Amino acid sequence: MKAFSGFLMCGEFMVQSSKTFKPNMHLTRSCIQFFPSLSAPLHMVLMVPYSKTDPFRKGVAITITSTPGTCTCTISALKYLFEKSEQAPESPLFTKDDGTPLYHG
Repeated sequence: MKAFSGFLMCGEFMVQSSKTFKPNMHLTRSCIQFFPSLSAPLHMVLMVPYSKTDPFRKGVAITITSTPGTCTCTISALKYLFEKSEQAPESPLFTKDDGTPLYHG
């Protein structure tokens, strides 16, 4: 996913290297909802469970629309990820090849 599509900061889609992945704080596959469906998405809603811009920790919903026919379509990239790599809903949204969460320094 292109982080700039939702104006995300590193800490919102990656796990800090000194921290442990926590499904209630970090992005999981269940944080993504495709509308109207995964097979024919027109847009998606990304629910960010924890953000420094969310002082009451209620979560922030970000709607991202499809840009068909472009090589930078976030919806197409995530649809491909979900279809090619089936994971449990509570798994990290982004992982390295070895299955560990994507970390930042």
